[in-house]
Amino acid sequence: MANKPVAALVKCPFFEEENGNTLKCEGYYKNSCMLTRFSNAEAKHAHLKQNCYKETGGNCFMARSLFQKYEALELAEEAARAAKRAAARGGKHT
Repeated sequence: MANKPVAALVKCPFFEEENGNTLKCEGYYKNSCMLTRFSNAEAKHAHLKQNCYKETGGNCFMARSLFQKYEALELAEEAARAAKRAAARGGKHT
């Protein structure tokens, strides 16, 4: 595991890159990113292991926020599709 590059081990879908003691992840807002700078390499590697190496993002606040954001967007899109289907049927519910 120590010989593999970090990007090969990361499973969190929001991770973008690392540089020194900094991790770059998808930001909450469109066309943004979040940088997290750690005080040392050990702290960064502990965070990676506890969070970034997991598909769920572990306990990372930013990953949880982004998962919730996309879940809410998906629900809103499904509601819009359902409303469109209902309108196409003339408002009749089946």
